[in-house]
Amino acid sequence: MPIEFVAGDLFANEHQTQAFAHGCNCQGSMGAGIAKEFRARYPQMFEQFRAKCKANPREFNLGDAWLWKSEADPWVFNLGTQEEIWHARASYQAIETALTAMKTMALSEGLRSIAMPRIGVGYGGLSWKKVKAIVERVFADWLGRLVVYETFVPAASSDDQPPDPDPPKSPFPAKQTKKAAPRFRTRSLTIACTDLEKSVTFYETVLGAKRKPTDVGAVPWFRLGTLDINLMPNAEQPSPAEFPTHAMQLLWLEVDNLARAAQWFADNGVKIEDEGDGQFMTIADPDGLLIEVWEKADVDCITTARG
Repeated sequence: MPIEFVAGDLFANEHQTQAFAHGCNCQGSMGAGIAKEFRARYPQMFEQFRAKCKANPREFNLGDAWLWKSEADPWVFNLGTQEEIWHARASYQAIETALTAMKTMALSEGLRSIAMPRIGVGYGGLSWKKVKAIVERVFADWLGRLVVYETFVPAASSDDQPPDPDPPKSPFPAKQTKKAAPRFRTRSLTIACTDLEKSVTFYETVLGAKRKPTDVGAVPWFRLGTLDINLMPNAEQPSPAEFPTHAMQLLWLEVDNLARAAQWFADNGVKIEDEGDGQFMTIADPDGLLIEVWEKADVDCITTARG
């Protein structure tokens, strides 16, 4: 079979492929994920890629495969897999079209080996199981060799040396410098789900989350209390986690009247996983992610997530 699914570091190129490939948005951005590494390693390619995306009319679109040729490094196929950036969902159709174009172009350029990471997942929001099936279908009859890095494993540095078991000690005491901790702020909560329609119904209809206007593609965003939530339909299986056996995060919500909330859940077919002690109860979303619902106490509580 011309496809190898491996673990490792794409840029170490242990499989000695002639070209790399990766998924791109059509807005000229390479600011996250492995695209950021491509931008750092191929700065001239990035400038041309950005120019193509900003041209009028645009010269890089969904389903395109643009090949960058390098004199010293592996060539790079830039694949148009998603329209927007951030959590904008990629397109299965665009992935298949771009991969087909890449295979045709590789044949015409005499390329017999290409390496690529998983595309369309992660920031792309798609199911790897479905994308993998597309990759296998498109390249099933290819005479070359496609290497797909399913798992990232950092390459060992040639400079790595075992630690000195008895390093020399300095005669001067080490200077203690107190560093300020970085300032972290809550931004949003991303929930991976298996069925987008069921999850939207649960969070919007049952929990009352308000849909937010957004320009980042097909992934819906909601405001629940003070928390922004977006639903990303790229999970293949529901959560197997059980409390308190497994480590997990619990979404902690607050209501004015717990009994009324329990009746609301019953009316909407939501099972109460744990009835609690009269101060709280536990429910689960369609994929089994646990949510604690507490009756408002005298102190001022806010919607939060706790580990």
